[in-house]
Amino acid sequence: MYMYDVSCHVTKATDGIGKQYTLQLLAELGLNIVLVGRSPEKLKATNDEVRARGNVQVKTVVVDCSGGREIYADVERKLSELEIGVLVNNVSIAYPGFYSDFLAISRDYHADMINVNNLSYVMMTHIVLPQVWWSCSC
Repeated sequence: MYMYDVSCHVTKATDGIGKQYTLQLLAELGLNIVLVGRSPEKLKATNDEVRARGNVQVKTVVVDCSGGREIYADVERKLSELEIGVLVNNVSIAYPGFYSDFLAISRDYHADMINVNNLSYVMMTHIVLPQVWWSCSC
């Protein structure tokens, strides 16, 4: 039996803080988890780790958040049948060097940074927030 009937949606769930949220806080609490990332191989490995730690349901969604608005229709469709109660919006990218010359970084890379670091947060929140709001007993 699951501790919670709702799922937790975690972006960049295969590395760093997102993975630790997934493994330490969520899987051990008994939350079902939606893992979101761009690497199917890393998603599978994290999925296996989560399942080994607890009796939770895991769904994976492959998406590259550097894409524009068009990528989110598929994400919304994949999440529409789930009841999401927690959103860990963790995806981000940074400049390739600690201190980079602005003009040395391509316009495409800057556009990717805006899509990942800004647009993804807004779009994922728009997709998930109505589910979070209605799943709580506020």
